[in-house]
Amino acid sequence: MQDGNLIKKYLKFVSLSIGGIIFYSIYSVVDGIFVGRGIGVEALSAVNVTMPFITFLFSLSMLFSVGSLNIVSFSLGKNDKKRANQYFTQTILIAGIVGLIIALISFFNIDLIADFLGKNDDIKKYVIDYAKIIAIFSPFIILTYVFELLVKAEGKPTIGFILMLISACINIVLDYLFVFYYNFGIQGAAWATGISQFTPSIIYAVYFSSKKSRLNFVKVKFNYNILINIIKYGIPAFLAELSTGFIIFIFNNKLATIQGIKGLAIFSIIMYILNLFTNIMLSVNQGTQPLISYYIGKKDIKSVKLLKKMMYLIVFSITILVFSIIQIWTDEIINIFLDETKLKFLNEAIMDIRIYSFALLILGFNIVTGGYLTSVRMPRKEFIISILRGYVLVALSVNIIPSIFGINSIWYAMIVSEFITLVVSIVFLLNIKRGKLED
Repeated sequence: MQDGNLIKKYLKFVSLSIGGIIFYSIYSVVDGIFVGRGIGVEALSAVNVTMPFITFLFSLSMLFSVGSLNIVSFSLGKNDKKRANQYFTQTILIAGIVGLIIALISFFNIDLIADFLGKNDDIKKYVIDYAKIIAIFSPFIILTYVFELLVKAEGKPTIGFILMLISACINIVLDYLFVFYYNFGIQGAAWATGISQFTPSIIYAVYFSSKKSRLNFVKVKFNYNILINIIKYGIPAFLAELSTGFIIFIFNNKLATIQGIKGLAIFSIIMYILNLFTNIMLSVNQGTQPLISYYIGKKDIKSVKLLKKMMYLIVFSITILVFSIIQIWTDEIINIFLDETKLKFLNEAIMDIRIYSFALLILGFNIVTGGYLTSVRMPRKEFIISILRGYVLVALSVNIIPSIFGINSIWYAMIVSEFITLVVSIVFLLNIKRGKLED
């Protein structure tokens, strides 16, 4: 394939992937806006406290979809449609069953889950009201994202983009109706999110059952080797996505102790920014990985290297744009979620958000580097990156830095953990040899 055609194809994949994930992220952002504006600071903080549970569901969808995405794309690159369909079918079955189990366990243990997410009597009722409805829709939240990634594997990212757009529109309309018009409160926001996830999952199921799809449901016997391979290639993406929830969980519990509702409210806004930016970076991965895996399967190393250069160029451009927006329009961003005229800690919120945003300058590079390592069949190295940046370093930073430099220094914790991970990521990239790509 000529470089010009490959770049055009890549830009189409990535732009649709980013567009889809932005609309996908709108679910949580719109919930935050309607909850913050329509109900208040306590309710917004409750949605933030619930976010690790929602992130856990998204993480499972990443485990199943990315785990099979690379193998399905690799198989299609080798014209092995039978193997691709086997992985596709078993992935959907496993994802659906796991989602149903989580829905049942979560719904009947919602009080325990609320306590685990954050013990704060001021917002616990809001947390329970929101989380129990999200729990009901767990299977559809997982399946929708699995379908959305796998439709890219067969080379039709436009379908995923259109369905994400439809889903986002449903969420926005229902949020307005349920929260402002019918005054259903925080439960209304949860129902809006759930229904907006249910709709595309059904449409995807119909599509993959039709003759228009290259991937189809086939009769399969449960194969442990398939499950092991899915987990092997999906666990880095699972950990990368789950790390967002873990970071939120760690910050929420620390902030609840040292700053109370004020700290939780500020971090609620940061959380939406972090979640959106992280998902954009993951979408660059998802737009890149099928193509890199495909050309690895065809042993076209020149195309793989070109895709890698394009990936980092896009990440750099998006990072600078997002960072600049946050630094320049911090006040306006806060006002989207909360009425700043009633906010007693506005100046403090502006400063904290601007400090935290410096972590984004590094975060994107670390995420896409991990995704690239999995695409070139080195998932263990992405596993190391995911564990470092999303768990070990952030947990240490959040607990150690405020103890030494004071409670306000907590906002520097992410910068420190991402920088250390950056050093490791660069070392891994420098150690990749051409021979490894050709294996």
